[in-house]
Amino acid sequence: MTNQRIVWYGSINLLSFGSAEESIMRLDSPNIANELIMSMDK
Repeated sequence: MTNQRIVWYGSINLLSFGSAEESIMRLDSPNIANELIMSMDK
């Protein structure tokens, strides 16, 4: 997560040479970022 707004979800193995099973998603949402922050504070 960056700047309490952008959330990255997923995984990319830099040594996998582009396996089709890997993915990553970028979410631009202050609400989702806040929910993630709140869940980490517990």
